[in-house]
Amino acid sequence: MRCLFVHDHEFVLKESKIYSSGVLSNNVFDRYLRWCSTLKIMARCKIAEENGGLPLDESSRVKNVSFEPLPNFWRIQTIGSAIRRIKQSVKGSDSIIVQLPSIYGIIAAHYAIKYKKPLMVEVVGDAHDAFRFHGKIGKILAPYLSYFTRCVVKKADYVRYVTQKYLQERYPSIGKTAGYSDVNLDNMNQSVLTNRIKKINESNLSHLILGTIGPIDIKYKGQHYVIKALGQLKRQGYEFEYYLVGKGDNTYLKKIATQEGVIDKLHFLGVLNRKEIVRFLNKIDLYIQPSQTEGLPRALIEAMNQGCPVFGSNVGGIPELIEGENTFNVGDVNHISSILSSLKKASLTYMASENFIHSKHFYPEILKTKDEAFFKAFFLGENYD
Repeated sequence: MRCLFVHDHEFVLKESKIYSSGVLSNNVFDRYLRWCSTLKIMARCKIAEENGGLPLDESSRVKNVSFEPLPNFWRIQTIGSAIRRIKQSVKGSDSIIVQLPSIYGIIAAHYAIKYKKPLMVEVVGDAHDAFRFHGKIGKILAPYLSYFTRCVVKKADYVRYVTQKYLQERYPSIGKTAGYSDVNLDNMNQSVLTNRIKKINESNLSHLILGTIGPIDIKYKGQHYVIKALGQLKRQGYEFEYYLVGKGDNTYLKKIATQEGVIDKLHFLGVLNRKEIVRFLNKIDLYIQPSQTEGLPRALIEAMNQGCPVFGSNVGGIPELIEGENTFNVGDVNHISSILSSLKKASLTYMASENFIHSKHFYPEILKTKDEAFFKAFFLGENYD
C-alpha cells in the first residue's frame, strides 16, 4: 500500500539526507510504516545552513521514507506548482494522512475527498489560533483556514484528535474518530516520584527553578508573561530562576527580562536531546506552559511523567491535563505571580503525585493498543467503534 503524508512541517536537508525535529520524527513515521509498504512525505524543506539550532545527528534523521519538498506557501509564484504536485501525488497514492493545522494538509485532504481516497486526518491543534499569531497575513487567513479545516475534518474517513474534548468540539467529524496523543514517553518507576517529593520537601519556596520547553522567538508560546511575573515577584522578595529550552533568537525575551530587572534569572539552554530533556526536568522545581494556543502540549506531559508540579494557561487541551486552580488566563501576569507566591509544599507534593499517575495514561503500551485498533480500521478496513 502506497501511503502519502502531507504537512507544513519544515524539514532540514543536509548532504541529501532529511532531518526533523522531535515533533515529526521516525517514531511518528514508523507508526504508519507498520501498515503500508511505502510512505511518501510532502512538506517544506530548508538547507542545513539555514537551520536555527536543530541538532543534525542520526537520531533526528528521517529514514525509510521518500521525500518531496514543497516551497514556502507564502510565495505566490510557487504555490500553484505545489498544489498541482500534491494533486498528482494524492491521485497516485492508496491512502492519505494529513496533520492539521496545515495549509498543504488542507489541500491534500481536499483532493483525497475529491478522488475518494481513504483519508486520515490527525488534528493536533486549533487552526484558527495556530495561524492568527503569524503576522498580519496569518490574522487575515486564520478564519478562512479554520473554516477549510472544519470542512475537511468533517468529511474525513478517520480523524484522530490529540485531545479528549477541546479539538473535537472545534472541529467535529462524521467519520470514525479517536482521541489520544502520540507523545513518546518512557515508563518511569516509583523512584522518580520519590525523588521528586524529596526535592520538594528540601526546596526553598522563595527561590524555585521554573522551566518551559518551546521555541523562544515565537511570542504565542508566552514565555514573556512568566518573565514579567518574575519581575513582580522579585519586587516582593522572591528570587525565582527561569530556564528555557528551545531554539530561536532570545533577543525579545532578554529585552523583557532587562526591563523587569531579572535578566540574571534567565537561562537559555538551546535545543536539548531526549536525555538532556529528562535531566532538565529533574533539575527544575516547576514546569509552566504559558502558551496563547496549544493542542495537547507534549512537553507538559513529559514534565508530568517526571513528577513535576505543572502550571499552564487555560487554552486548548491544557485544562484536560491540569486541574483548574493550577491554570491561569492567557497573559494574566498578576495571576501567574499570585500562583507562584502562594505555593505550599503540601500542594506541590499532591500535584507531583497526581501528575505522575496521570502521565501513565500516555505510556507506550497503552497508546500502542489505541493506535493499533485505529490504524487497523483505516488501513485494513477492520471494525472500529
